[in-house]
Amino acid sequence: MFAYVGLIVTIISWAAAAVLLRRWGSPDHKSLSEHGADNRVAYSIFAGTLSFTAVAMYWWFGYWLAPKLGLGTSFLLVVSTTIAALLAAGLVPDIPGRRRRIHRFLAYTMAVLFLPLGYLVTTAPRLSPVAHIFTVVLLAYMAASFITVVIFRMFWDRFLLFQGLYILALQLLILAAAYL
Repeated sequence: MFAYVGLIVTIISWAAAAVLLRRWGSPDHKSLSEHGADNRVAYSIFAGTLSFTAVAMYWWFGYWLAPKLGLGTSFLLVVSTTIAALLAAGLVPDIPGRRRRIHRFLAYTMAVLFLPLGYLVTTAPRLSPVAHIFTVVLLAYMAASFITVVIFRMFWDRFLLFQGLYILALQLLILAAAYL
């Protein structure tokens, strides 16, 4: 059962995202965070899900994934920093003013850290050859997407789509490394 925590937490996170987008979907909201900050109920779902899934994934990364793949201290340091940014971004709502600036700094920090996190998983010593192919393709997509959308500001009107696909790519990269 412990081995499947990563898969279960991923499914929970996407179910919560689907609820947020379906219930509080608005063309005015450009990110998952803006959907999560729409009202108190949306914020409770957003912050609660992020908090639960972040803690569960951190536990799974440290006690199952890292030992399974032979990932060392650098992986745990990047995971710790990424999860800390995720937790903090989840607790600071994306609402106008100072909170928005803080939230976006934390969210972009987390998004940037997804790349070295993906790289460390892709180069793990005990990664299977099949998983390696999947992780390389997904990491290349993540890098291209980040550069295109965040750095060159292309497709900014489709930010929510790219954000969702970027997160999905990281999650699939991790799941491929864990289970293939």
